[in-house]
Order: sequence, then structure tokens, then C-alpha cells
Amino acid sequence: MAVMKTINLRISSDLLEQIDKAAAASGQDRSNWLRHAATDKLNGNINTRDPASADQIQVVDERAREIVKDILARINRLEKTVFPGEDNDPFA
Repeated sequence: MAVMKTINLRISSDLLEQIDKAAAASGQDRSNWLRHAATDKLNGNINTRDPASADQIQVVDERAREIVKDILARINRLEKTVFPGEDNDPFA
């Protein structure tokens, strides 16, 4: 197992609150959530359920980006209706 190092990080109170909410929603503590988020970013993984992830997609026509955002938002609404109470992607 890799040796773990402690780091200090300065972030805004608002960002810390968002991180804590996301960590709680995923059943992780803050450190594990941040570690996974950093690993995902370094590996190029994106949250495919988040319409904002469309900003990371390379497109030939910028209009396609808005279509992808709309489709992802619609899928999220559909999944919330079909799978109420499911916080995680039921197909992951």
C-alpha cells in the first residue's frame, strides 16, 4: 500500500460545504472523497451524470455541447422519477 502523506489545503467555506455534501451523499468522509476526486481528475474520468461535464467534451460544433447538457439533464430527471431515492447511478 502506498505511503499516505498529510497535506494542508486552503479553500473557500462555500467549496468546503459543497465537498462535505458530496462526500456525505456518496457515503465517504471528506479525505476519501477528495482523494477519489483527485484520482478521477488525474485519470481523466468525468462524472457523466453531470451536465457540466459536457464542458470537458471536445466538439466540432459548439451547439452540440448544449445538446449534450440538455440530454444529460433530461436523463437525470428521468432517473430521479424512475429510481426515486437512488443517489447512485443505477446502471454504474
